[in-house]
Amino acid sequence: MFHKIQLILFLTVYTAIYLEYKPTTINKNNILIGIFVYESPVSKTKIEDLLESYKTQMKTLFTFYPFTALPIFIIDNKSISFSYFIIWSCALYMISKYYFEKSHTYLKKYLLENNKELLSHENEFWINGRHYYNKDCPSLFVKSPSNNLYYLNLAKKLGYYLHKFLGPFALSIAVIITFLLIIMDFK
Repeated sequence: MFHKIQLILFLTVYTAIYLEYKPTTINKNNILIGIFVYESPVSKTKIEDLLESYKTQMKTLFTFYPFTALPIFIIDNKSISFSYFIIWSCALYMISKYYFEKSHTYLKKYLLENNKELLSHENEFWINGRHYYNKDCPSLFVKSPSNNLYYLNLAKKLGYYLHKFLGPFALSIAVIITFLLIIMDFK
């Protein structure tokens, strides 16, 4: 039973992070790595190289990183296995986020310097392609045009506080639960 729960947790986290940072060249809304453009700049070789580099990094990460999750299923001690799972999940998220933000920043800088006319006005509301900030928008949750996920509007007080405190709070609870499980195993 415990291995089934581990497998469900593993697949849920892996799929959620993959869908958040999946490597696509350009989607139907003309969005490249979280940057809105008016037209498809795929003919530009430097942009093509950057997109290909991002796709290669992410495909390599999502192909080989699951093998590092094998100890989750091999270790019989539930608390140590759960601890490893939390560390594994956080590392996958942080590595994916690093590759995305590095590519996003480089592409935006390149477009601002060389092809500013391609950038859409929508970019002013999205920070790093993942955080939405618009004081004129009445919604607390905003659907991203680049994927089917909803993001908090950080211009709203509740959205800002949820963004700043909910993630660290959830991580703190997971760490405390893991620590308590490990303590109980050694008593």
